[in-house]
Amino acid sequence: MIDGEFSLRVPCGRGLVDWLEVELDELGFTERLPARTWVDLNGTLPEAASIVIWSRLATTVLVEIGRFPCTGPHELYEGVSRIPWEQWLDPDGYVSVHGHVKHPMIRNSMYANQLVKDALCDRLVNRTGRRPDSGPDRSGVVVDLYWAGDEARVYLDAAGRKLTDRGYRRDGAYAPLRESLAAAMVRASGLQAGEPVVAPMCGSGTLGIEAALASSGRPPGLLRPGHAMEQWLGFDHDVWKRMRAAARKQGGQTTAPIILSDTDAYALESARANAQTAGVLERIDLRLEEFDATPLCKDAVIFVNPPWGLRLGEEEALVPLYRALGDWMKQGATGGRGYVLTGSPRLAKEVGLRPSRRIPFVVGDIECRLLEFPLH
Repeated sequence: MIDGEFSLRVPCGRGLVDWLEVELDELGFTERLPARTWVDLNGTLPEAASIVIWSRLATTVLVEIGRFPCTGPHELYEGVSRIPWEQWLDPDGYVSVHGHVKHPMIRNSMYANQLVKDALCDRLVNRTGRRPDSGPDRSGVVVDLYWAGDEARVYLDAAGRKLTDRGYRRDGAYAPLRESLAAAMVRASGLQAGEPVVAPMCGSGTLGIEAALASSGRPPGLLRPGHAMEQWLGFDHDVWKRMRAAARKQGGQTTAPIILSDTDAYALESARANAQTAGVLERIDLRLEEFDATPLCKDAVIFVNPPWGLRLGEEEALVPLYRALGDWMKQGATGGRGYVLTGSPRLAKEVGLRPSRRIPFVVGDIECRLLEFPLH
């Protein structure tokens, strides 16, 4: 791969940056600069590739290849033109440009994206006599523009498509939990390899699958068929193959059960198909039953994402469900701990158990809490 150290930007979903910092620290990135929805750090291309393989929380990894003062469209075109695109892009390949622009002269980021595309294509024509195809699809080389105020930064997107789209979810079953949010919940719980997991109201199984992947140490980046960085010129495919092979060997084995239940047969079939694609079906026990009929293993870690009652009148109707959920955990658990994700402070009180932690997360635009209940 191209030698040297680069400025890297590692974006994540809202509310996940603190957990992403912990993850990056474990991966060896001790010097970081966090922002609201990303972490900036320095690293080599192989180090960027290691984040692509191992991160459960990052949306992607951005490699900075250009930074310059930029007060308007002319400066943007000129700055992008000075980037040595012929070192990165195949002029016979495919490129897409995506922008994040906060500048008073730019009302539509699509205009800035077009300027970036024109500048890089013009440079390649001048240097090679050939022009790459382009469009919105992220199947080829992906360029990201961050232009705020009087500075523009240009990145290559190492993943292309979001890392949080693991590739195992074939059927969403209504409104599935994001993989990165489920992984953050698992991380927040401190789940260990030998601990059993129980997840009623499981929907399409995302929580159980992420728990299986994390507790066995399986790298999520290996589930995807490919990443955008593999199409960069100078990308060392031999190094990449060795990194992937080494990552596969690091995944451990655990026989701790993971019990998922739901009353919706279609959701359970989705969970089964997703677990099969993720390669963790052998660890998962799928049950078509009410949550309070689901057995609780000794010292189980329980994850529940119940309805929140966001529409008018729904909150009151859910009070009996939350009370029953608390009774089920209190009466059926023999040790372990329970985690309930909710966006309703009122319903959180109806569980009837005192939480030891209220861990903040964001789902869509909703501030919510993951409530931790020690179960004795």
